[in-house]
Amino acid sequence: MLIFGGRVIRAALVEARPERRQVYESVLHKIYRSIGGYLSGLTLICTINATLTTTFLAINRVPFFLPLGILSGASSTIRTPDRS
Repeated sequence: MLIFGGRVIRAALVEARPERRQVYESVLHKIYRSIGGYLSGLTLICTINATLTTTFLAINRVPFFLPLGILSGASSTIRTPDRS
């Protein structure tokens, strides 16, 4: 989405009616920024988690510390549903 998003948005706007194009552009830009911010934050959290876990496991001489640290960072992407 972030890599090809600009071209997708431009292609969608070309298909829109001229009188609605400004509204669509505003909405699509907000969606693009929201998704980008979410993915950037999630990547940062996963990277920090993996780095700190790997460092902790390496200091404590745990075998296979690197794969375990990477697995810990990747598991940060999983979110449990809210039970309301």
